[in-house]
Amino acid sequence: GGEKANADVKGNDFEIIPFGGGRRICAGMSLGIRMVQLLTATLIHSFDFDLANGKSATSLNMEEAYGLTLQRAEPLILHPRPRLQAHVYKA
Repeated sequence: GGEKANADVKGNDFEIIPFGGGRRICAGMSLGIRMVQLLTATLIHSFDFDLANGKSATSLNMEEAYGLTLQRAEPLILHPRPRLQAHVYKA
């Protein structure tokens, strides 16, 4: 969502150019994007996440801290819990 939901990371949108653009675009862009997607999907599939200190999702501070990059004013701290039982992870 948001006003920048359709921003293109492939170099055609000049508000975000993480991989360069045009003839000088990064050759590893496709691999990089796929690896981030795979890692994120694997983490979400493998773990259930709890907020630190027993906080609820409605009590999160969503304010932003401005700098060179936009960051959260208060870091998001999550505790992962394995989704499956321990014997499933043993080789």
